[in-house]
Parts: sequence; structure tokens; C-alpha cells
Amino acid sequence: MLPILTYPHDALTRPALPVPHVTPEVVELAQEMVASMRAAGGVGLAAPQVGSSLRLIVLEYAATRPEERADAFPLQILLNPKLISAGREQDTMAEGCLSLPGIEVPVSRATKVKVRAETLEGQTIQFRAHGFHARALQHELDHLAGTLILDYAKNRRQLLRQYEQARTQAPPSSSRL
Repeated sequence: MLPILTYPHDALTRPALPVPHVTPEVVELAQEMVASMRAAGGVGLAAPQVGSSLRLIVLEYAATRPEERADAFPLQILLNPKLISAGREQDTMAEGCLSLPGIEVPVSRATKVKVRAETLEGQTIQFRAHGFHARALQHELDHLAGTLILDYAKNRRQLLRQYEQARTQAPPSSSRL
């Protein structure tokens, strides 16, 4: 398991580099990221969040309550993911982030997206996602671009004060993204 970096670590604001090819080290990194994401109670994690400047994300959401089942999606490990298209319809939802524990930011995102990526087996895949899955993908793709939910905040200073207070208090509950 790898420690998850928190803001203001500079690795979180730098664009990630493409994964040139799958190596045993990339496979191990992906496996460690899955373990870290699950341990933290998150649904997504990008390599920059664990200090690796590679275009690699992991996502998984196993709904525990019946009303969340429509939002569930299986484990995905995506290398060099790229947003191909985004639907025009958007919704706004408060998002948390494992790298910014203790705060949430309302973020407007497309409700449907099309993504192209590579798998650990070296295959190129293309798929569509909607709802919470689409939101989680866009959140993690933002991490690969060096963008944080703070960059969407209209009240950034207030949120940073809240974040600093949360960091000095008891360990925060885990975020979903």
C-alpha cells in the first residue's frame, strides 16, 4: 500500500506523463494504488496522488446500499486515459478528494463521457460512462492534468482555511473520490 499525498504537495499540481509501456513496475504500482484506494475508502485514485507522475488511474465503486447500486462500477485500471467526448448535459455535485480530506467542492461535470485508455494487458479500449462513473473518471483525469477540486471553488480561501482546520483535527472520514 502507498501513502496518499495531500495538498499542498507539488506532485498534485503537475501534469502526469504518459506510460510508455507496461512493465512489472507499472503493474505493481497499479496493484498498490488499488490497495491504497480501497484502504482509504475512495472510489478513484490517480498516480500523482501517490507520488508517481504517470498517466495511470484506478477506479472502483461497489455500492453498499440498495439506493446506490445504479452508481456501482467494477474495478478499472486505466493507463494513458483520454477523454474522447463529453455530453452536453451536466450536473453539479459536491466532490471530496482523498488528497484534500475534510472538504467538498461543488463541481459541474458532464453526465456522460467517452474515454479511450490502455489496459495492463496492453489493449486499447474505448468505453462510455454515465452518472457517478462519468464523474469519477473526470475527477481522476483532472488529477492527471494537475487540476484539483480547489481549482473549481468559488470560495477557495474559505475552503483552504477549512482544510487547514481539518488537517489539525482528528483524522477525517474518507472521501468518495
